[in-house]
Amino acid sequence: MPALDLALDPPRRARYAFVSHGHSDHVARHDGGIASPATVALVARRYGRTHLTPVAFGETIERARHRVTLQPAGHILGAAQVIIDAPDGRRLIYTGDFSVRARRTVEPAVPVHADILIMECTYGHPRYVFPPDEEIQERIRSFIERTLAAEQIPVLLGYSLGKAQEAMAIVAALGYPVCVHPAIGRLAEIYRAFGIDLGSYIVADGTVPEGYVVIAPPGARRLPLPRPVRTLLLSGWALDPSTPFRLGVDEAVPLSDHADFAELVAFVRASRPARVYTTHGPPSFADYLRDLGFDAYHLGTYQLPLF
Repeated sequence: MPALDLALDPPRRARYAFVSHGHSDHVARHDGGIASPATVALVARRYGRTHLTPVAFGETIERARHRVTLQPAGHILGAAQVIIDAPDGRRLIYTGDFSVRARRTVEPAVPVHADILIMECTYGHPRYVFPPDEEIQERIRSFIERTLAAEQIPVLLGYSLGKAQEAMAIVAALGYPVCVHPAIGRLAEIYRAFGIDLGSYIVADGTVPEGYVVIAPPGARRLPLPRPVRTLLLSGWALDPSTPFRLGVDEAVPLSDHADFAELVAFVRASRPARVYTTHGPPSFADYLRDLGFDAYHLGTYQLPLF
């Protein structure tokens, strides 16, 4: 955004950037910028020193006569949408990765009216409609019960930042003791520092007590565990029937930290934008929005001045 000398989630170093959340594909070593306080803490924990300035949800700062405000995006702890109000009254909103579901570890994204909406649409295909959270949690419980009954270790696989901490909270609420991979434990400390209740847990040290549920990153599924294991992948891609075979897991459940297709469409309708730009998902989602009457473009195809 040249008028503000502000880049939105740039993949390379920028003079001044908005960083929507702490996942590695949205973080670079910027000279300066803004993010939510939790994102600043997570970036510092994962990558060391950061030059990002924390801006709380609902707080407004001014930059080049534009008002800049952050609101929850519902993706992981600290994930933020940015709302930019121009001097001429126009409003641009960039969602970053987002979810509209209220979960144990995040505040959901709430649609706000925008003249220009830039939105992530990872699951922007009609086949991606996630089941209710109650059903997802029941499938997790069933997997754990069946695995423990077979005297095996249930291992839940999810990204070490975000998905894993949500899994910790779910499993603890279901009443099972939790053992986490050290990489997950290090980031869970930040969640707890920001007041998120993850339940009690221990950090894996090579042994797993009887009856515990292990939560680990997908790349760590060959942990040296003392008994046979069964693995459950937590991912929106679980809606693809080939996922367990393709990724080498026993089962998969569609626990996602993104909006599904129906939620994406509802979000656009509620935002009532004059123009929509989509990112990170299929270009066909912009085509679908145009069929609904929205002026929509996929940013992988169109590189246009936005404001």
